[in-house]
Amino acid sequence: MTAFNFLVDRVAADEAYLTITLSLAAKQDPFTGRLLQLLQQTAAARAAAAAAGVQEIVLGVHRSDYMLDAPSGGFLQVELNTIASSFGCLSTITTQLHHYILDRLAAAPVMLSSQILATPAADPTAAANATTTTTTT
Repeated sequence: MTAFNFLVDRVAADEAYLTITLSLAAKQDPFTGRLLQLLQQTAAARAAAAAAGVQEIVLGVHRSDYMLDAPSGGFLQVELNTIASSFGCLSTITTQLHHYILDRLAAAPVMLSSQILATPAADPTAAANATTTTTTT
């Protein structure tokens, strides 16, 4: 996993590659377009800070998706998602969904359902989101 994490970090730090790779998507998708616009607008300030010796601090919020590989019986990573922080509060519900599905599949080994870990750490996040979300009319 260390090599994979290094790869993700290097790709995320390669601004020229990201600009070229995402430019077509940015023309069609306003969210991607805004991200690239922010990258370009902040390039000079970030370069000046680096030249002044200011250490850049970055945070990557990633979520990996796994699926059960029937032949090996193990879980394999099938996807890496970024900008996934908004769905953190759904992890508790997702765990409940996984239990629900596995408990109802006749072919699913009983031990699989018991191996799914609870995610109570997300409960405060979900509660905070529920109490701070307001609707305007």
